[in-house]
Amino acid sequence: MRLKLLSTERVIEALGSFQGKQLNLLRDEVRSRLNRRPDDKLRLAFAEHYRTQGVRSEAARWGITVPGWSTPEEILSLRHWLLGRFEHHDEIRERLCLPFDKPLPQEVADLTDPAFRERGQTPVPEAKGGCAALIVIAIASLFAFASLLTSGYKWIP
Repeated sequence: MRLKLLSTERVIEALGSFQGKQLNLLRDEVRSRLNRRPDDKLRLAFAEHYRTQGVRSEAARWGITVPGWSTPEEILSLRHWLLGRFEHHDEIRERLCLPFDKPLPQEVADLTDPAFRERGQTPVPEAKGGCAALIVIAIASLFAFASLLTSGYKWIP
């Protein structure tokens, strides 16, 4: 079946009946369509499909454009999913497949703050002198032991 030739109504219908590899191909086609051209009806059907599958983050990802549609649990799951995927400036808009002329939904708009995007991307400074410090401690210990042996103190076995 040629998925690209299916109408929106047929794609929505197929979401409920396809399984396995066909379902994965159909999901890819729906994502591609939504990336190319926003379609609120298809988007909401896709969100409903993921809700029935129990995939909260995806249900919220596609349903978040309709105020009040996504549950708080779905939005929380989406926020966690988004926080792990920042790579460049407008990542959230791209991940949600939103056109540039639409505002970001308020549930995720705060994630565009640089404090969220830069989290975990600052390199952790390496501890300097870890091995050198160990060598210095070993030499100092040997020196202390040698001076103890060469002192006037007699050791009685």
